[in-house]
Amino acid sequence: MSDYSATETLRNGRTVEICALRPADRAGLLAAVGRVSDRSLYRRFFAFKRGFTEQEIDFYLIDFYLNVDFEGHMM
Repeated sequence: MSDYSATETLRNGRTVEICALRPADRAGLLAAVGRVSDRSLYRRFFAFKRGFTEQEIDFYLIDFYLNVDFEGHMM
């Protein structure tokens, strides 16, 4: 499942690729989180977050989103 990929067509006719994140996607994931609004981060973490420690990055982002075991996380 770590090579999962699917292409879907949106209502407006555009297509998007949906794929599993991999450890190599770390920089892109961190960049995307950096663009999330303060309100969205608050809703996700129930606290105002202005940044993440390396430990938080490893736990909340890397382990959960990039090191998915595709059995326990995907059930």
